[in-house]
Amino acid sequence: LQAHIRLESFIDTDYSAYVAVQSEVEKAVTQLRDMESSELFGITYSAMRTYWQQNMLEDKPRVKEYREKMDLIELLFPLRLIEVKPKR
Repeated sequence: LQAHIRLESFIDTDYSAYVAVQSEVEKAVTQLRDMESSELFGITYSAMRTYWQQNMLEDKPRVKEYREKMDLIELLFPLRLIEVKPKR
């Protein structure tokens, strides 16, 4: 099963409105990821991501562990946005 979110707008939709909707969708997916990650691992996806971004170039066991856990959460809650041509 490949889940995706389809973003469709009207041709006269203001770009800032479109970006605002896309931002809200991304926030919602992050919230879902955070909740699931807390349940499974006792740490939010956001906290793991912050740690990983700050330390990804270092050879630390936690960097690899967090990357693997983040990959799992991203598999469970993917952020796949499909942008459709605007309607008239």
